Amino acid sequence: MSKIMIDSVGFETRAAIVAAGRLQYFEVERTNRLSLTGNVYKGKVIRVLPSLNAAFLNTGEAREAFLPLTDVADDSLYGEDAAEEKKDGKRHLSRRLKLKPGDQVLVQVVKDAIGTKGPKITANNISIAGYLLVLLPQQQRRGVSRRITEHSERDRLLKIAASDIPESFGFIIRTSALGCREKTLRLEIHRLLSTWEEISTGFKKKNGPVRLHSETDLSGRILRDRYAPEVEEILVDSIPLLKSCRRTLALFGADARKVHLHQGKTPLFTHTGVEEGINKILSRKVALGGGGYIIIEETEALCAVDVNSGRISGEDYRSMVLRTNLLAAEEIAWQLRLRNLGGLIVVDFIDMDRPQDRKQVQEVFEKALEPDKARIKVLRFSKFGLVEMTRQRMRESLRDYLADDCPVCAGRGVVTSDETVAAQLRRSLQVEFKPIRGLLGLYSRKKINLKVSPHFGEYLTKNFNLIFPERIYKNRINLISDTSLPSDQFKIIVDAT
Repeated sequence: MSKIMIDSVGFETRAAIVAAGRLQYFEVERTNRLSLTGNVYKGKVIRVLPSLNAAFLNTGEAREAFLPLTDVADDSLYGEDAAEEKKDGKRHLSRRLKLKPGDQVLVQVVKDAIGTKGPKITANNISIAGYLLVLLPQQQRRGVSRRITEHSERDRLLKIAASDIPESFGFIIRTSALGCREKTLRLEIHRLLSTWEEISTGFKKKNGPVRLHSETDLSGRILRDRYAPEVEEILVDSIPLLKSCRRTLALFGADARKVHLHQGKTPLFTHTGVEEGINKILSRKVALGGGGYIIIEETEALCAVDVNSGRISGEDYRSMVLRTNLLAAEEIAWQLRLRNLGGLIVVDFIDMDRPQDRKQVQEVFEKALEPDKARIKVLRFSKFGLVEMTRQRMRESLRDYLADDCPVCAGRGVVTSDETVAAQLRRSLQVEFKPIRGLLGLYSRKKINLKVSPHFGEYLTKNFNLIFPERIYKNRINLISDTSLPSDQFKIIVDAT
């Protein structure tokens, strides 16, 4: 059984999934850094580069978008919901785009901007995702998630969808549709078709570059893509989140009573232990059982993972190495998912001289990677004892999102970013600004003296309305600059008078 937890402090929303007492998934979204993935635009071609077989488009966002001129219908976009391939095993090639500067094209973002690279878009593989079904308006391929194995259920779902969706459209029925009511599936199909109709109408009437469709926010996405009947409870920390999550689940035909409001004085993620797990994401060192540990180093070119035994006990050396590597194989697979590490990844396991040991570690590693929704390719042990792999990179790693390069060490280490410290501050202050019991609409009138570093104080002054948009915070917080405080720490002093 698992739990989904969502908290929000206005400009930042976080979502976590916990199973068996351990953090399994974490995502964060800020209002000034919203994900563009899933958004649909009428884009304008800026330039075409035949050497790259690609074009760059203006979508109206801050950065130019990269469009490959030949798209491939890629099942990896749908994760575990990918449909079975046709018997011929061929990939579904889309038409080659013939574009020139000034052309206006209907496109969708499939990958957010990362580092120096702008967002990646598609013009041939636009999809509209629902909880039960993914609509493919530009394709004719139709299928059911591989995870739905019962033939009668697959046939039932295909028949329902095919009767409501035009023949020129494709679709993929998701795993969550297993056992769903016919009425619920038909209602979702009609909603998705209506969304596509709005996009098509907007493309005809509006002049680009312009956004035609926005993907749902983090709380909606986490429920759409991660909720399953096995989820025991959904915990949120505000009334607006409670209402929106219940509406979303009701729309899916799911049990909205599973959504509960956390009402304790301690913030939700602190109370449940999730905050501690999030803080560990920024650590290079991850402990393993028996004294072993792994070191995770993110660089511009690749991610390197080093496995270390820590100390040598009295047991047989070969057995100790194998045991440590097996523990590391499972931990690394979990860390890659949790930290959202992508691109080229190189794992340096402790050297093993027996082929059967290397084979066992390889098998355990690949098995541990199976639950990952990202596209992954793993190579065999190299002559140097390294395992090279690639993991699909869809967005920034959590370290890049949560931390900034340290100005003191010129980027060789990381410190908690101003935005993250501001979100931590908001959560700490919420306890002082909660409504007084029995006095509807009234709040504590205590003054708050807030000691911060000069650097963080300057950030708060410039971004006060973003971090504290509510009226109750105005004229209640007195900022005090304290040169002894690091930039990622603060002190809250409540005026008792």
